[in-house]
Amino acid sequence: MEGIKIKSINTPQYVNWDSFDIKDMNATNVVIYAHNLKREVSTDLEKLKILKQMPNLQFITINSDEFNVGIYMGELLKDLPLVKDFHLLDDFQNRDRSYIQASSIPKGVRFRSIPNSYIQWGANKKNLNYGFQRINNVPVVQFDTADTTPSYPNDEAFAEINRVITDFSKIPNLSFIDKVVLVANYLQQNVQFVSGKVSHTIDGNYECEGYSYEKYGGVDSVNNVIFDKIGKCNCISRTMMLMLNNPTMNVSCRIANAPGHSYCSVYDDETGELYCVDPTWCISRNPNKFKDTLKASSFSDEFILIGQDKLSTMDFHNTSNVLPKQFAEKSIDRDLIRQSIEKLQSYGISFEYPMEIPIPSVRTDRNIGEDITP
Repeated sequence: MEGIKIKSINTPQYVNWDSFDIKDMNATNVVIYAHNLKREVSTDLEKLKILKQMPNLQFITINSDEFNVGIYMGELLKDLPLVKDFHLLDDFQNRDRSYIQASSIPKGVRFRSIPNSYIQWGANKKNLNYGFQRINNVPVVQFDTADTTPSYPNDEAFAEINRVITDFSKIPNLSFIDKVVLVANYLQQNVQFVSGKVSHTIDGNYECEGYSYEKYGGVDSVNNVIFDKIGKCNCISRTMMLMLNNPTMNVSCRIANAPGHSYCSVYDDETGELYCVDPTWCISRNPNKFKDTLKASSFSDEFILIGQDKLSTMDFHNTSNVLPKQFAEKSIDRDLIRQSIEKLQSYGISFEYPMEIPIPSVRTDRNIGEDITP
């Protein structure tokens, strides 16, 4: 979705293992965030006793950005006769992940998810999570339809992504800005924003007669973006993440979530600054769209490498409870982006796009569910 406001939902009791402040002893579901554990066994056993005294407890979920915590907590809680899950959270580093082996987690604890940003660094390609948010200052996992098996990119999609990135890597001396511009340009050049039969956006509704759920599914997959050249925000942002966050490009790119929308955060290792990139809005809100379709005719840098100065004017981008650090106060200088474009153009990269519309559409003012009269 491009940006739809949704209602909040009730959440279980969230507990930081270090402070271990359980407010409701009658809770049935406890989510534990455990990080940098001191592993003081005697103290931890006392906390275990408290959990055992909870008369209605049925579920315990362990969230941590350290894989070894899952092993330790699994051993500690293994005798509790209830459902126990472990979710590995993102530590926001690009490094080898081959140490993540599901078989290391003690029996009786379900290893439910790993960050999808780990998959090109040697981690298992299954059981991914979308990102995380903070509830009562406790990081918890968040899922999305693009994480389900039918929506997960297949081997052919990964091969095509690797082919594109390999071509990009032939350009010498790529900077952080160059890499972000290359991938943002690729998505603007190739992808049409489609969220279903009718795509509802801030500037109107767009009807795609050629769309059907039977043919394209829910437009939630990276496969839709790579092969069908269509998609909505969750799979467009995921495609950017897969293109940037891999050993070849090695840009720390993560998916960021706000209510009703998903986009990307990119970390500049040299400056230490975090920037927002919204590849979906680069398409759906591109000032250079083709007529009657949510497809760019040329490149726009309006929503790439932006900071709080620009974000403060945008809806659907409240990340106060999402990321481990704030976005940079100021957006990257647009002159630097223009310089990057000129450099990339000298190597044959085009920033003007032919009128190749994946699914022709028409602008309509009809309401949701209302039929259009020919």
